[in-house]
Amino acid sequence: MILEVGCGTARRTIELAGGGYLMTGFDISSGILSVTECAAAAAGLSVTRN
Repeated sequence: MILEVGCGTARRTIELAGGGYLMTGFDISSGILSVTECAAAAAGLSVTRN
């Protein structure tokens, strides 16, 4: 598992997850995490928010 702290739009997180890595992205902005969810869905990836 790889943790990206301050992931923002999670460009790197999504790229690595698409390559088969188990990723966790963290950011304090809930608004930007909504953007991340849309980008992940567009890449065919799922997001779990905690």
